[in-house]
Amino acid sequence: MMRRLISLLILAAALPPPVAARAGHPLSAATSPARSGLPNDVTCVFAALGAEEREIALMLIVDELEHGKPDHTGSPLLAEVDAMLAAAHDRCIDAYPWTAGRSANAVAWTSAALYREANAQAVSNSGQDPQVVADWFTAHRAEIGAGHRRAVLWFPALNKYLAGLGWGDASSPAVGFADLYLGEMAAQELMRRNFGRGVFEADD
Repeated sequence: MMRRLISLLILAAALPPPVAARAGHPLSAATSPARSGLPNDVTCVFAALGAEEREIALMLIVDELEHGKPDHTGSPLLAEVDAMLAAAHDRCIDAYPWTAGRSANAVAWTSAALYREANAQAVSNSGQDPQVVADWFTAHRAEIGAGHRRAVLWFPALNKYLAGLGWGDASSPAVGFADLYLGEMAAQELMRRNFGRGVFEADD
């Protein structure tokens, strides 16, 4: 699985609570949850991006994926995605006095959501239907569990299933993107669970 946004996750984990929360005062009307319109859950950063920013981020990620760029090293395009996520995260912590663990999980969940969709598009662009992978994950969700590291153990089973459908072997681009797609779905499960616990668990 492509590992990205490590520096951003470290930043999110290190961020202090909003000023009002640190001072022991209620959040101001300007940044209150009611006025922010953002959900106080793991999807907040995703929601804070907005549809247009999500579309731009997705376009940048897909472009890098399909040109063989699996991480952010030396990528100005993906650095732009990092900056978008950082700004969206700031909007969430302006509204909610999150712990560092919740901040990190919300950023990681959003990153996984974007890469999940990017890999789905890459599967589609390779001539296959990503819904096949999503349905397979749903059918095996309980056994796979949460987290990319758990999902990796299931790559051979997924690959065998896809080969039986005529997708080719593990060297096929569609199958490679399918593995990454599965990993992101499982990663989102872990981030959602850990957001509620307020702890961040590295899932490389």
